[in-house]
Amino acid sequence: MKPINYTFENNVAKFIYDKQEYEDFHAYGKEHGNNGGILVEKDYNTLFSKYEWYGTIESPCKSLNYVSIECDPTYDGNFGSPEETMESFYKKYEPLYETYRFDIINLGGDETN
Repeated sequence: MKPINYTFENNVAKFIYDKQEYEDFHAYGKEHGNNGGILVEKDYNTLFSKYEWYGTIESPCKSLNYVSIECDPTYDGNFGSPEETMESFYKKYEPLYETYRFDIINLGGDETN
């Protein structure tokens, strides 16, 4: 899920999502609890990013949580402007691995299947 726009007020960027996708995200989270989180806000005064978060596959949680993560420029690099953040959602990345074709070989000796 990617934000479609953002607002910037008092040095805080709030990210806006497609209404239907946003509702689906919450409905799925309440039912399954394993869809992770979405970035909802970046505060340039405190360098905190705020996420709306359900659980993960390993640790499902069906209730909505808010998670704030602080950026430390020493370790994390530049906090990134709202424009850079939006661009990163739509950036095309090269795949890390090539796709290979696998052949399934029947070693059981039964050639009728």
